[in-house]
Amino acid sequence: MMMQPSTLYSNRSVCFLQIGDGDKAFADAYTCRMNRPDWPKAWYRLGAALMFLKVRSAILVSFSFSSTPHLCMFCFVFPGL
Repeated sequence: MMMQPSTLYSNRSVCFLQIGDGDKAFADAYTCRMNRPDWPKAWYRLGAALMFLKVRSAILVSFSFSSTPHLCMFCFVFPGL
């Protein structure tokens, strides 16, 4: 079974975050979101990368577009970002 490219970009984005490469994590998360804009995990990955890069204005937008309620609450856990 072949994985969809968006799944691969999503997983690789997490790997880049774990090794501390926020720029590459953002690039993969952005590509993932462009491929599947209706997928909540794509928006979550983008928000995680933006949080790592400390891009404050875009974090809330990314997490609010993710349709999973607990992800939106995540924004309020870290209000100082």
